[in-house]
Amino acid sequence: MEKILKAEFKKTRTSKSKLILDTVRDDNKKCIYQARCVGYEYNEQGYYHKTENGTLYLIAYTKSGEAMLEYEGEETVLKAGSLIFLNLANKRVIKVLKGHWEIYFMHVYGSDTSDIYKTVASSEKGYFFETFEGEKIMERIMHIYDIYTGSEIDHCEISAEIYAVLMQILKNSKPLEKSEIIRKALLFINTNYTSQITVDDICKSVFSSKYFFIRKFHQEVGVSPKQYLMKLRVENAKTLLVQTGKPVNEIAILVGFENEKNINYAFKKVLGITPRQYRENY
Repeated sequence: MEKILKAEFKKTRTSKSKLILDTVRDDNKKCIYQARCVGYEYNEQGYYHKTENGTLYLIAYTKSGEAMLEYEGEETVLKAGSLIFLNLANKRVIKVLKGHWEIYFMHVYGSDTSDIYKTVASSEKGYFFETFEGEKIMERIMHIYDIYTGSEIDHCEISAEIYAVLMQILKNSKPLEKSEIIRKALLFINTNYTSQITVDDICKSVFSSKYFFIRKFHQEVGVSPKQYLMKLRVENAKTLLVQTGKPVNEIAILVGFENEKNINYAFKKVLGITPRQYRENY
């Protein structure tokens, strides 16, 4: 069942804005991609928009002006020429602090929109493109708007236009190369995992806030710092279990676990068996 998008507006859109809402009907269910809301907005200073949940994805191109976006714990200034691709299941706040904010936008959904978003969000640019050649995006969004306001609505054509926009965004995203902060963090972890280091210690080593670091580490490495550290210790413990006769409690200390209880927990979490069972099997 689709979640209802709960939104809070402190100041509504100006009369210059034009948008159209669509609903799920039998004639558009057969199409791969659909637009729930599409159009153009001109928002002035004081505009405030907060959403709490939803199952749609927002694509918005800033034509002129600027706004402040709060999304996934980060603040980003949306300036002319920038584009955002957001998952509306995540909380977001948009504020126009000065002047105006002029955008072309659409709320979309479809069978693989989630996968496309995940690929884009984990790329070098993530959900925010600071510069984006948006003329084609604007043209396609307004073409979708024109289809909705025409005498006959062709949902297949709308689906094709949304697909073209998603592919343009995907084309402009580049695979993420590990940043300097993550390279330094991995070096610190691989060098010091035998000590009882924590995520806080790793953050201090790279001079980063904990929230930002955990998010960035997961984005670039694919697992959390805690999971990476646990798997690294387990891998090294496996070697000692097979190649030495040292007791489990001693191996636990050698690879950085605090005690035998912790190494047992980690092995069950990663491998589904205890260290003793692993030794017996191998």
